[in-house]
Amino acid sequence: MAKINRKKLLKEPDEFLTFSERAVNWGRDNAKIIIGIAAALVLAVGAWVGLGAYFDYRQNQAANALANSFENYAKGVEGKADPAQEKAARESLAKVVEQYGATPAGIQARLALGDMLLEQGKYAEAEKVLNDLCEEPDLPAAMLPLAWHGLGLSLEGQKKFSEAASAYQSAMKEAGPALGNSFRLDLARAQEAAGDKQAAIQTYREAVAQPPTPRALDFARGRLVALGVDPAQVAKAN
Repeated sequence: MAKINRKKLLKEPDEFLTFSERAVNWGRDNAKIIIGIAAALVLAVGAWVGLGAYFDYRQNQAANALANSFENYAKGVEGKADPAQEKAARESLAKVVEQYGATPAGIQARLALGDMLLEQGKYAEAEKVLNDLCEEPDLPAAMLPLAWHGLGLSLEGQKKFSEAASAYQSAMKEAGPALGNSFRLDLARAQEAAGDKQAAIQTYREAVAQPPTPRALDFARGRLVALGVDPAQVAKAN
């Protein structure tokens, strides 16, 4: 299957925050929090010295393994890595997931691995990683909408448009208002591709009413016209 260029899906690559950017930013912003949470958990069972030491050691190993993978991963999703670096990043992330998948660092590695698979057009593999991540009981709340959004992209890449729309709806439900609003055009696009014209029109109308960016507003209006909505009504919608 030909790889989908997700930065061109909305025809406006400069205005839309991609899944990769969200995943990288989340990892950078929350690395210290992840390690802090792990440390707090170890302290909570401090009476169990042996178990606490084991958890501490395992978390440190996971964090170090993730750190060793993250630079090449970030380069890969930002388009700055060569093929060898991309392969190394994917393989090292997969190893972190295999060995430490249940740890906080391992959970973050699962999100990063799913993202790399999306970037490489390996949508079926990405679907498995991200679907499992969405069902992870210890997944941080801030990561859940990203996992659902990534799952939607993996399903859309396989032309499972109705399932993708459902995943995007879950991403919007779990996200805050601003982030959820940024997923709205993904939902509309999947609904349109699934042949659910009325649902797509309604979602595009909502995007016109609450556009995440000016260009998103123009895009949503253009799709409404393409779907047969009176241009005069579209112009008044906002």
